Amino acid sequence: MTQFKKYSLHIGLNEIDPIYYGDKYELMGCHNDALAMLKICKRSGFIESTLILDKSATLINIEQALNDLAVKSYLSPSIVVITYSGHGGQVTDRNFDESDGLDETWCLYDQMLIDDDFYELLSMFHPLTELIIISDSCHSGSVTRLFPFLNLFNNRKQKFCPKKIRQREISEHRRADSKELIKAQLITLSACQDNQVAWDNGKHGLFTEHLLKHYRQNMTYVELITKIRRDIIGSQNPRLTYKNGSIVGKRIF
Repeated sequence: MTQFKKYSLHIGLNEIDPIYYGDKYELMGCHNDALAMLKICKRSGFIESTLILDKSATLINIEQALNDLAVKSYLSPSIVVITYSGHGGQVTDRNFDESDGLDETWCLYDQMLIDDDFYELLSMFHPLTELIIISDSCHSGSVTRLFPFLNLFNNRKQKFCPKKIRQREISEHRRADSKELIKAQLITLSACQDNQVAWDNGKHGLFTEHLLKHYRQNMTYVELITKIRRDIIGSQNPRLTYKNGSIVGKRIF
């Protein structure tokens, strides 16, 4: 039986850079979310877990952390868990790969990480890697864990750092679908649908609160997301997606 080494990265932003975003847009539960997920991973035998909060969660630091994990995935078969808790946003789609004309983003401290760029980062992982992304943020609307970037950045200039930390070259030309670059098995648990908001209750994000309530070792991803949905369906509708593998009977890391 293959022995996987387990790594995790936990990102939590209770505030973001007011110089870039115009305000701190403070949340209350994101640090707690990140810390709670880190504890779960440590209890589950992860050999390395990294916590990055607020001002440390810059785009270049997150890119570097993901790059480091990608390098490790080539040293031995790996399970990599990446959790994010903070604001989500949307900007005008740059490569026409979104049906609604919008790219989803994570709002890192100093600038946004657009989903196309995130997928390119994930494409660096070894094909035998199991990647699990848990995102407690929202992707549309105008309140709670969403900053209304759409109007602000529709005509923005490119503000992303050069991708100097790549281990291998990625084309400067946008692919038709950046997600297709990912060869690793990818499982994503998201707090809500693209047209919904995710709520922060002061102690935790609503999604993370109920994930913590129901999480048990050896349960399946389908069992977990089903239990969370039953609890919070009136507020938001969490989703489970996967790529390059089957989710049927797949047990949580």
